[in-house]
Amino acid sequence: MGCENLKSVTIPKNVSYIGAGAFGYGHVAEYKYPQSNTKYSYFIIYGYRNTEAERYALENSFEFISLDDVKFGDITGNGNIGVSDLMILAKYISGKIDFNDEQKLAADLNGDGKINSEDILILIKYLVGEITEFPL
Repeated sequence: MGCENLKSVTIPKNVSYIGAGAFGYGHVAEYKYPQSNTKYSYFIIYGYRNTEAERYALENSFEFISLDDVKFGDITGNGNIGVSDLMILAKYISGKIDFNDEQKLAADLNGDGKINSEDILILIKYLVGEITEFPL
């Protein structure tokens, strides 16, 4: 609450409870809980269907974007996860190209809201078989 620069959150599947006004609200000192006029209309919640993230978004009328259909690691969108995804991720991190919103979702392999060298390392581990799924 009270962080107007926070535009979105990504909430993992294993979160079982989100308290009133936890995300997407401004702080109003005279109220214990946020009032409807303090809600940030631009706030987005990324999460999985039928989870606490979706419940919180619906109950608070925030935009909810489901991650159920995102194919993490498939940054090129060609249906496969391969070296081409690794190369395009490196180009993005080096500032040579931009990503659209779908690519940004697919590239954030650890779910921390940032796309950086940690995501490259995770993708390398996936490609060489060291891991079989992404740690979202």
